[in-house]
Amino acid sequence: MDVRVVVVYSDELENITVNGYEMESLYSIRKKPISDWFVPSNDRSGWEGLIQEIRRMLDDDEASIFFEFNGPKDSEKIFNDELSKYGYSFDIDGLDAEKIAELNVEEAKKAEHRGLYEEALSHYIDAAKYSDSPEITYSIAEYYFNFEERKIGCNREEAIERSLKYYEESAKKEYAKAQYQLYKMLSTDEYGKKDIEKALKWRKMAADSGDAEAQIEEADKLYDDEINIITYSKPELEENIESNTKLVVAFNLYMNASEKGNDVAYMRVARSYKLGCGVHKDSEKAFKWYAKAMNAGNIRGYFQCAECYYGGIGVKEDKYRAYILYKKAAYLGAADACYKVGECYSRGFGVEEDQEKAFEWYLKSAKGGYVDAQNMVGCMYWDGLGVRRDPFQAEIWYLKAAEQEDILAYFYLGTLYLSGDLGEADYEKAEKYLLPAAEQGLTQAQVSLGKTYEAKYEGKDGSEKAFEWYNKAAENDDPDGQCNVGRCYDFGIGVGIDYDKALESYKKSMESGYSPAMYSLGISYEYGRGVDADMETAYQLYKKGADAKYPDGNCCFKIAEAYFTHWDYHDYGGRRGCPINVDVLIPITKEERRIDFIDTAAGKDMLKYYRLAASLGHYQALKRIKQNFKLRGILDEIGYKKQ
Repeated sequence: MDVRVVVVYSDELENITVNGYEMESLYSIRKKPISDWFVPSNDRSGWEGLIQEIRRMLDDDEASIFFEFNGPKDSEKIFNDELSKYGYSFDIDGLDAEKIAELNVEEAKKAEHRGLYEEALSHYIDAAKYSDSPEITYSIAEYYFNFEERKIGCNREEAIERSLKYYEESAKKEYAKAQYQLYKMLSTDEYGKKDIEKALKWRKMAADSGDAEAQIEEADKLYDDEINIITYSKPELEENIESNTKLVVAFNLYMNASEKGNDVAYMRVARSYKLGCGVHKDSEKAFKWYAKAMNAGNIRGYFQCAECYYGGIGVKEDKYRAYILYKKAAYLGAADACYKVGECYSRGFGVEEDQEKAFEWYLKSAKGGYVDAQNMVGCMYWDGLGVRRDPFQAEIWYLKAAEQEDILAYFYLGTLYLSGDLGEADYEKAEKYLLPAAEQGLTQAQVSLGKTYEAKYEGKDGSEKAFEWYNKAAENDDPDGQCNVGRCYDFGIGVGIDYDKALESYKKSMESGYSPAMYSLGISYEYGRGVDADMETAYQLYKKGADAKYPDGNCCFKIAEAYFTHWDYHDYGGRRGCPINVDVLIPITKEERRIDFIDTAAGKDMLKYYRLAASLGHYQALKRIKQNFKLRGILDEIGYKKQ
């Protein structure tokens, strides 16, 4: 049996412990000089008697006894010299230094387990006297760094100084954890020792020593700097990102970190493969690395795997699987994943469409601070989609998103205040939110700001601002902006009347498939504004606008009225509602005029376009439906309710 005896001495003997247990009744030598301890004696007052007592305690006459002295250096030397005369070892000659250190570490861990942190720290400090192990000095540093949690008896300033001292001792022995910790401490003002230059040197050394976190941070710095340069300064370099030297170095660092089982490194490797940064682009490998991160429990791994399944990136598209993984990430706390679950319900991807459930998930995401979800919740409250319509709730959520300086939120808020859905239109508030969004280049906001100024000034001085913002949107190829520029030239809003420029702007807008521009251009042809009147061309433009992907309510109404004029002519002997020569454009037989027109193919088309116009909020279409008995049943279909 190896026995460790620890002697604690200051100006006198304080105590002696045997394998951690304190001996009792040492008064006979407590106040004696160290040299007198070793005077030969047959009783317990001398060193021999003490040794015998120790053996009796252990019930082992063959035990190997080794000593550790804690006290002033001059006293330690006297003790060691005297001890040697008796054939016992202080350290090297018997129990070697590393063994003593090992025993101290064991005692430290035992003390830790019992929550005796002061005692544990003392053992670690004792261990450090006999070992050059960087792990031991790192453990001491950790105790001082966490001095409050471990209730170490020193103030914060002392704790920081001591932790830095021991971290540095460990770091100089190439211990990666200590090097990385020094980087973290020196890179912030929190500890009053900020030194960025030193911090970065330690991080580089930690990365070189194999610390995964340091490697990731080194790689992230290289990656971010290079991508920013490519994005904002030298976009021509984007073609060569696969072989970009710095991105290659970053990728290799990510790979090195991944070998330590770091899930964040898995994510970075996946990203590199996905984008082809520093490595050949490979979607399948990207997915495999995302899956590896997911299997390691990484939340973003779940999300990115869901994205891959959603878009068929590196794996066969599977909307249901995407939905399941989004939901797992959502339950793990990912706010953007909650948003994607909402989107799945909203669009019926991987799950049956359910706008109410979509709203529930969007709301969860919004409460988690995800700005896109906050905007979406606002939109759903405003439109009454999946929830009872409430513009005031919409305002609340738009304001939350606006607090994050989101330009879409600014646009939604400005448009809401412009609409008058909160009461009367508030042009001042509309301008307040639309202006910053418009200045940042959001064309939708530029158009809405133009409408704000147009409504605010109503043709008075200042309407030039309306034209100015419409024109900015038009210059950015926004079809709504182009259409409104055409309208300004058509009616002299903020600019002189110019039918040629109006037609030019309408046509530009129409090229993008913008149906309101088809209506405006149709009006120009119908009434000969800047062009010879051409009823057939006007009708064809209305028909195109009515049948567009996003139909224009005015176009739908024009087409419905063309059919209605036939019916009206037959039933009432006169024409009203539509100036187009429908007898030429929509041939109707005498037989059709003798039967109930509503049951004919033309009558059914008429109903179709009235329905569509009314569903788009066209007041005259609603009025026409209400006025005619045969059309009244349509009201329920389009969700019309008497105000």
